[in-house]
Amino acid sequence: KSRSFNDVNVFYAYNPGITYIPKSIGEFFPNLHYFRITKSALRYIEYRDFKNLKHLQTLDLSWNKIERVSQCSFHYTESLVKLNLNGNKIRAIHEKTLMNLPLLEEFTANDNEITHLDGDIFQNNAQLKDIQMSGNRLTVIEVNFQTMKSIKTLDFKNNKCIDMEYVCCTHIMDLLSNITAKCSGPELC
Repeated sequence: KSRSFNDVNVFYAYNPGITYIPKSIGEFFPNLHYFRITKSALRYIEYRDFKNLKHLQTLDLSWNKIERVSQCSFHYTESLVKLNLNGNKIRAIHEKTLMNLPLLEEFTANDNEITHLDGDIFQNNAQLKDIQMSGNRLTVIEVNFQTMKSIKTLDFKNNKCIDMEYVCCTHIMDLLSNITAKCSGPELC
């Protein structure tokens, strides 16, 4: 049996010279399930970077130099289950960035420069079980984790306003109390 690009379901690149995600990758490899670019000079993620990757389940962009994630970056990745953004220079994640990821179970963004988690950031991620955001610069967390029924792990260790971890099913109230006390934004009327 002959093979084609349609048979490729894993893409992995480790290359310090990569500065952008090739726009045509989804055309060449439309059946990718796993996509990883690591330890590169990649600085941003854009709207069309993952176009035509409708089967993508795991996206690992860890240990790059990403500073910016467009609010529509994951518009075409509705099948995404795992998203790893560890070890970048991300300062903010827009409240709508993850809204098109209904199957997302794991969100990992450790060791970035994120300062604020908007209350609506995980609103469309009902399957989310694991949030790891240790080693950021979080000062404000507005997320209501009590409404997230699937959550099993919340890791906020080594942040400015919180240094705690919750692993199901212990000490959730301690974590939530600390978030409320130490990571609240300004009072709004």
